[in-house]
Formats: sequence, structure tokens, C-alpha cells
Amino acid sequence: MFRLRRRAALSGMSLAMMAMLLPVGVMAGSSGDLLPDLRMAKPSDIRLTTGTTKDGPDRRLLRFSALILNVGQGPLVVKGKRDCATSACPKMRTAQRIKQADGTWRGVATDRAGRFDVGDGHNHWHTMRFQGYELFQMDPPPEAPAGPLLGAKTGFCFFDTNGHRLDLPGAPQRRVFSESGCGRSGSTSFRMGISVGWGDLYGWSLPRQWIDTTGIDDGRYLLCSTANAEGDWLETNTANNQAWAEIRLFENDTVQVLRRGRSACSSQLAAPPADVGEMSEASVAAASTVSAQTASALQSVADADADGGGGAADLGFLCPIDSTATAGLLNGA
Repeated sequence: MFRLRRRAALSGMSLAMMAMLLPVGVMAGSSGDLLPDLRMAKPSDIRLTTGTTKDGPDRRLLRFSALILNVGQGPLVVKGKRDCATSACPKMRTAQRIKQADGTWRGVATDRAGRFDVGDGHNHWHTMRFQGYELFQMDPPPEAPAGPLLGAKTGFCFFDTNGHRLDLPGAPQRRVFSESGCGRSGSTSFRMGISVGWGDLYGWSLPRQWIDTTGIDDGRYLLCSTANAEGDWLETNTANNQAWAEIRLFENDTVQVLRRGRSACSSQLAAPPADVGEMSEASVAAASTVSAQTASALQSVADADADGGGGAADLGFLCPIDSTATAGLLNGA
């Protein structure tokens, strides 16, 4: 088996960790902004399954459920727009719509592209790099510096699936955003969002909701999930965007969940070994079997077929903003 090594594309640091190191000013909004505050729930439904990927059959996939939450003062709203409804316009320009204290809205253009499908079989548009999933080796030998393996999912169609803190000021008691806002193949625009007090669930069985662990050493690893992984979206606080699970992988294709938490992943990488843990009952479950917890959540949002991601070709998909074409994107809520 082989040990994890740092990927050249990361330039010596994981993308999610880089996002956490952005200057505070990058995330600052104006005084009237009601900004979102994105967080990740602790990874759940952690298991190992076997599946086929672009690298071949019988790959060992670490699957897990991820829930991104908005506990801020205002909703996260992302609008996309393109100039035609054909393959001649394969990407959408995106802008964040920010609600103001006086009830109006303002728009902030971004370089983050919107793309259709991205290989997951879902007939809708996605915002790229909205979340990040990484797997860090925690017990690397001194001669083998460890670096993260990356999650397969890179595109996200996000909307209200799970009520979380409906007691927060401004939290709607019913969902505002739905999968229909992600558009279809012929759409020239989309409007995605997560309301105050709501979350968006990505169940473990969804396409590309995995990290390929084929051939890596058994031992301790840190599974890290990051909201707003590359700092594209204005929010009140980026220091609370990560959640993690310390796990142990075994050669017999089982996974032991040692502990979970919500804090900076970097603070956990030097942690001593956990003495006790809970063997995941789901670790040997068939990929087609959904846990009762996930099944219950997905049943309440049967239309939540979000989401997916592409392969390495997606890494550089940044869409330059044309100020003239973007003017219409920034107007209206």
C-alpha cells in the first residue's frame, strides 16, 4: 500500500486550509449587510463501500453524510446567469445576493463558475467548490510527509433541506429555497440559497459523496469538511467553517469512528491517538442501504437530489466576470 503524499495542485497546502487563512478583510461586508454564517455539522454515516470510479472498478470509497448550515443574520443567495441556452454557453457567471437591513438587496460578483451536471447525472446546475472534503493521515512516518486526499464532489446545488435553528431571528418556518432553483439544461439562470436557520444535507449515498481510499495504509485519519471552502462568499465568520471526524481505517475494509468535532481541522492533526471509539455499524453495510437517520432526513426532502462534482478537469474552472454582462445579474433579489 502507499502513503498519502501532497498533491502538486495544492501547492503544499490544502485548498480548504488556504481559505481559512484569508485576511479578515476579504470576508468583510458593508454595514447594512445581513450576512450568512456558514458552518458544517459533524460528519456522520461514515462507512467504507466498494464502487467504480474513473480509476476503475473495486475502488474502496470512504462515504459520509455532510450537512452545511446557515446560522447567520441573512440567507446565502447565489445567482447564476449565462448569455444563451445552448452548449455555446457552458458556464454561468455567479454573484452573491446580500440582503440589507432595510429590506433591499445588493449583489457582489464572483469568479466562481456555475456548471451544468458536472458528471453526477443530475439534470441541474451547480456552484463549484462550495464545500471541500479532505482526508489527512494522522500517523505518517517521519520520512513521508502527509497531505490530504480530496473528495470527489466539486459541484453543489444547495437549498433548504433540513430545519436546524428555526428560533433564530429571520429564520423562515418553511423552506424558501428548493431544488427547482438550480435550473435545468436549458436554463439561462439559477438562484440557489440556504435560509437562516436551515441546512443542506448531502447524504452518504449521493453520487461522488466520497473520498477514494484505495491502497492507502491502515491507521488514523482526519476526515475534514469545510464550508465556503475557497472563501468565495461573504459571511460573518470564517473561523467556524470546519467540522471533522477522527477515524481509523482497517485492512479488512472497516472504519472505526474515534471522535468527532466542530473546530479548525489544523488543531486536530497533532492530537494524540484517541483511546476509545465507536465502531461504525455502517462500515460494512452495502452501498445501497441507507441508514435510518439518513433515510428519515432524505424522506422529508425527496426532491433533494443535490449534488455532484467533476474530476481534475474542474480544478481550474474560474469564470472571468464581464462587468457589462453581469450588470443584470446583480439587480433584483
